This record gives sequence, C-alpha cells and structure tokens, in this order.
Amino acid sequence: MWCHNSEVANAAAVSGHDMGGWEGDHILEFGRTMLGDEAVAFLRTAPEGTRVVVRHQLPDGQATDALGWFLRADDTHCAVATKRGLETIAFTAVIAAKEVPPPPPPRERRRPATLIE
Repeated sequence: MWCHNSEVANAAAVSGHDMGGWEGDHILEFGRTMLGDEAVAFLRTAPEGTRVVVRHQLPDGQATDALGWFLRADDTHCAVATKRGLETIAFTAVIAAKEVPPPPPPRERRRPATLIE
C-alpha cells in the first residue's frame, strides 16, 4: 500500500512521460543501469514522478533496492515513494540506479474452474 501522503500520490500522477523515456534533454533507455557517481548524478537531476529503482547499502553492509516514484533530491539525499512508504536514501550509500517503466496493470483474479458433467 502507498503511504497516505499527498507527495506520494502526486509523484505517481505527474509522471508525464511515455515508455520511450523522458521529454527534453533527458532521454534514457529503460534498463540502462548507472553505477556510483553516474547514478547519483542521475538521481540529482531526475524529474519528480520518474519511476526508479535505487540499489543502496544498508548500515549493516547489505544492499537493498528501493523501487518507486522519485520525489526529490537535495545535496546529500534523495526521496523515493515505495510500496513500503517514503524512503530517504543518502547519496553516499547509492550503489546503482536506473529509470524503470511504469508497473504493469493488476492481473485479473482467477475464477474457480466450473465442473462439467
């Protein structure tokens, strides 16, 4: 579930780009992973509402991914709205990042099979 936060709802609503990439000078192919400084540069300039995945290092040394809608960045951190809620990620912990396509539509529920006599 999305957390009940107007910024999270706005991030999903403002993603006004198509599957081909960003408009203007920010054209990227989905799936192009950026590492280290290139990933941080991408996150510093990503438009609000871009769907991203950010791999970052936890304090215990393990890595985890934040998948969701990019909200904003300052000099040291970025914010991503994920299904678990708002995640604030320090740029010093970023391992990799990339833009990802919108989530697929929900699947229809399977209906129970009917018996044929």
